[in-house]
Amino acid sequence: MIDQIDKNILNELQFNFPIVEKPFKEIADRIGISEDEVLTRVSDLKKDYIIRRIGPTFEGSKLGYVNALVAAKAPEDKLDEIGQYVAGFEEVTHDYSRDHEFNLWFTLTCKSVERMDEIIAQIEKKYGDICVFLLPATKKFKINARFEL
Repeated sequence: MIDQIDKNILNELQFNFPIVEKPFKEIADRIGISEDEVLTRVSDLKKDYIIRRIGPTFEGSKLGYVNALVAAKAPEDKLDEIGQYVAGFEEVTHDYSRDHEFNLWFTLTCKSVERMDEIIAQIEKKYGDICVFLLPATKKFKINARFEL
């Protein structure tokens, strides 16, 4: 369970990440706690999988990358395991479960269509009982998913 300080940290990380020599010190000063506390809380949020990564987001298509949304039907008893496996690919920008027949969704940003196909083939080979549909991006509607807490 996250508290208001965690929410403040998450909002700062999403909306106002400081581009300075000591960004976590800057965040600490903004929300009125120590830099050590910010670093400890960020570490805990990562351990709890609330934060997956901290880093820049690039618009892949402008860099020549290919993007796709992937829908998968995963066996319920393997959903967490498969989700963690999928999240292990550096080309997966995020993944999430849904209460639906297609219960695992993730996005891929790859250097080539061949790499994208390779990742899907690896997932299908490891989990033969998964059904995967690749939905290549043909039009961008948004880039910038943020969630104010």
